[in-house]
Amino acid sequence: MAAEWRERMCEITLLAADCSDTKLLVWSNSMGTSASSQMDETRGFVFVCWGKEYVQEACASARRIKGVSQYPCTLITVPDETVPSGIFEQIISLPLQGSYRDKILMRHSPYTKTVFLDSDTYVLKDFAELFDALERFDVLYQTTAGGYHYKVDSVPMSVVTEPSAGLVVWRRNAKTERFFELWDKHYLSQQDENGADGAWDQRSMRAALYESDAHVFPLP
Repeated sequence: MAAEWRERMCEITLLAADCSDTKLLVWSNSMGTSASSQMDETRGFVFVCWGKEYVQEACASARRIKGVSQYPCTLITVPDETVPSGIFEQIISLPLQGSYRDKILMRHSPYTKTVFLDSDTYVLKDFAELFDALERFDVLYQTTAGGYHYKVDSVPMSVVTEPSAGLVVWRRNAKTERFFELWDKHYLSQQDENGADGAWDQRSMRAALYESDAHVFPLP
């Protein structure tokens, strides 16, 4: 069955260039796109970024999503960020740190089934099959080449390939909540060991994927 899903996922095309308790402030974009009767609010896309350049990238990506699907989009950003209206159904305000750790805040997605994308992702077609695959899997992730120049204790590096962390798909449940807790724990551990420049989202996510009991599946 895994081979069957891998074959089907190959048909989904996208281009992506890899670029503690928190109080949430969430608001709907009242001037934004109204949720139509056809829009499935249990499925949606999430971006995490701040700064004019990256927010503009996320806006462009969200517009592309609206052009090929009916799914809502949410932006997680800093409280004082200026965000154009008419694009995101929800904006979640968080005190981002400007590090790779910010990406883990995707866990605050308002959707039951979520696709996280890096802000510079250009979507070419509908993602329905990715959402559908979450009926069988808890986490889907895109892999990347390389990642053999370092070691993570207890992780079989030749078996657990490095994730890109630019495309992460998950359904909300206890197992994925634990996955995000592990991701954050490993990030902080690597930061303590290697300094801020040595803490990478891919490395810590790799460890969390291996340690988690979530049903995970690597995308081609």
